[in-house]
Amino acid sequence: MDKRLLIGIAFVALLGLGLIGYRAMNPAEPDVPDNGGETPDNGGETPDTGGETPDTGGETPDTGGETITATISGTITDDTGKPVQGVLVKVGDVSTTTGANEAYTLTVKEGNYYVEASKNGYSQGLKSVTVTESTAYSTDFSLRVLSTGTGDGKTIRVITRHGADIMLVAENLFLKSDFAIENNVVNIEWLPIADALWIETIKRSDDVDVAWGGGPDLFDIILDADLLAPIEGAGIDAILAGIPEDIGGSETRRMVGNDVYWAGAAISSFGFTVNTELLDYYGLPEPTTWQDLGSSVYAAYLPTTLVGTADATTSTSNTRIFQIILQIYGWEEG
Repeated sequence: MDKRLLIGIAFVALLGLGLIGYRAMNPAEPDVPDNGGETPDNGGETPDTGGETPDTGGETPDTGGETITATISGTITDDTGKPVQGVLVKVGDVSTTTGANEAYTLTVKEGNYYVEASKNGYSQGLKSVTVTESTAYSTDFSLRVLSTGTGDGKTIRVITRHGADIMLVAENLFLKSDFAIENNVVNIEWLPIADALWIETIKRSDDVDVAWGGGPDLFDIILDADLLAPIEGAGIDAILAGIPEDIGGSETRRMVGNDVYWAGAAISSFGFTVNTELLDYYGLPEPTTWQDLGSSVYAAYLPTTLVGTADATTSTSNTRIFQIILQIYGWEEG
């Protein structure tokens, strides 16, 4: 089976309108102890320990080397909130089946895991969990009842970074579309996976049809891994002909030769939000540009953080923001 995706859909940010949202965070009012302006008096004496070293029995407490054992548990319901019994839940080499209370619990060791939930007649659930300490991890699933449709209805599998709210709206609208009806697509199985795990998930699943959501960098990485196939089909050329190849300097598609491997699904602008109450509290000016956020005045109260941003290594939107800042201001100033 060809392991490449049939379609790649990327999220394209509008050049020049900003980037990620820097956000002024509102810490609690600093709590400075009142000692009346005096330095505590300890009488100038050093506490007397009797010159002896406490006896620990010659033993060093053993705090390391223990095997990390954790539990992964959760509940499984359908899309109406009703419990689903008889769902097979697998984590690595261990598995269990949900009972009447729709709950499951599995014990695992330290490591990176996929939690899979499956039952005939329902969409498959797949989530990633990283176990780093001996504690309880919670992973719930909401499985959709598969539509029977008419005849042999088709199910497409979509890997995405979008949340459940967006997925549900998109699914309802897509399944009612002329394209879905004409092609007898009756169900979508979603794989909401962090972008860092996309390549591994696509290779492991071997049957992902569509990638949706994320920035151009993510889709270029997938393309470099030879996991994207050209976007082809009736009407594709006409659709792409109506979309400019770039908007404000940002590419809306990736072409290799005459083939299109990913295309943008949205144009977005980015800015930053300002907490005016926090600024008034500290007596700081209101920033209006990206350059303003780099001013040293906002570092005057460190370690209290007044300017924050998401991690660009885990947010493709932030990655795009930083790229646009560099495009606007240049490498040194940016």
